[in-house]
Amino acid sequence: MAGAAVRLSEQSGVPLTELSVAQLQSLHPAFGDDVLAVWDYEQSVDARDATGGTSRRRLGTDRASAWASGGELIAVVQDNDGRLTVN
Repeated sequence: MAGAAVRLSEQSGVPLTELSVAQLQSLHPAFGDDVLAVWDYEQSVDARDATGGTSRRRLGTDRASAWASGGELIAVVQDNDGRLTVN
């Protein structure tokens, strides 16, 4: 779908962010009037609100790092009180 949107953008001679709802709906009928919100940076960032996510709320409460250990991915999350949680 992303590739089709890029192609449409190039063929239309407009940036992706300036494609209309109707143009995007021509790619797939499931796109609704809210499809243009995908270009909103803050909304996109805040959509990732899980532990360790990129939302502004999480960046204020979590500090996460992950590393490989014995083939397992281990995440260590530190909350605002300094407590560590290993997942």
